[in-house]
Amino acid sequence: MHAFELGSVHYDNYVVNIRLPYGKGYNTDFGQLKSLNIAEIHQNGGFTRLWFGLKTALAPLLIAAVVWFKKRINRLPRRPYLFETTIFWLGVSISVLDFPLEWFTLWVNMPFMLILSDIRQGIFYATLLSFWLIFAGEHIMDSTQRNSLKAYRKEVVAIAIGALSLLIFDLCERGIQLSNPFHSIWSSETGKKAAMAFLIFAATGACLYFLFFLLMMAKVFLHISGKRSEISKMAAGRRVAYEGAFYRFKFLLAFTIICAALTIAFFIATNVNEAHWKFGEKRTIEISSAFIAGIYGLWNIYVFAILVLYAPSSKATTTHNIELNDDVSDEGTSDTQRFITQPVNGETSLIYSIAGKGSIE
Repeated sequence: MHAFELGSVHYDNYVVNIRLPYGKGYNTDFGQLKSLNIAEIHQNGGFTRLWFGLKTALAPLLIAAVVWFKKRINRLPRRPYLFETTIFWLGVSISVLDFPLEWFTLWVNMPFMLILSDIRQGIFYATLLSFWLIFAGEHIMDSTQRNSLKAYRKEVVAIAIGALSLLIFDLCERGIQLSNPFHSIWSSETGKKAAMAFLIFAATGACLYFLFFLLMMAKVFLHISGKRSEISKMAAGRRVAYEGAFYRFKFLLAFTIICAALTIAFFIATNVNEAHWKFGEKRTIEISSAFIAGIYGLWNIYVFAILVLYAPSSKATTTHNIELNDDVSDEGTSDTQRFITQPVNGETSLIYSIAGKGSIE
């Protein structure tokens, strides 16, 4: 039987008083109580120091990267692409997740930390899943113009419905616990079935999302592999720059797939583990602190890399002069080559100019 959870351990000592009420039809004639087993789970000091240290170190770094990226976007003579706007909000969401709000629990009693942490992580999940769909869609070169949120309305609405459903589920559990710490929707048979159905639905949706995402990423790989054959027609200096960009982009695609797979696995494992504890089962999924910290670090590295790689260039004038010189030396090159390289004028990143929708607008 699930008892209660503490969102913030503010005091040095806590006393737990256990009373067995009795009345007509319950807790009568069961004899003398000889033993009582209680399972207590807490966050140890080593992991707490690691967690506080990670957040304290990463938060300023990511916030600075987001501000730097936003300044680059504001300098553009055009409106930001949908992809660039999504990157900015992805950076904002992980900055909110990174903000070391846990430090305040050392001085202030904050019993709402559990639900606040869930909301922050839920916002990041929704933003990250939306970003991956737009990331794949904006790098698929077909006749569809996707540089608009309307092109992704079905996918984004599905993600929003899933996030809203999880928020409602969390409010029904931990939201009510703010006034009644002993409340649990798992205590009744109806609530237990509804909660289990909710978690199964969330896990199934996560798996289907990952399969759909893999299909889109396969299309991106095919596109970028086909476009690489055009590099051989370029001038030597530009060919070296573009080959490096292609290798970086392929590495980024592989990194994205790994990050998506581990994120989905982490999401499913944490929800299944919580369900096992609520049911009182002894067999649970062991999630080590190293895995939790590793996933958290992976998210930060990934978002930081995206912010850096897709930031518009600040050397617009220099790049423009280089392009003029290249145009003189490349008079015999094909129209396709000039079509591919034309957008690289400081208004976008080299990688996005090659593989993104910006290269065909």
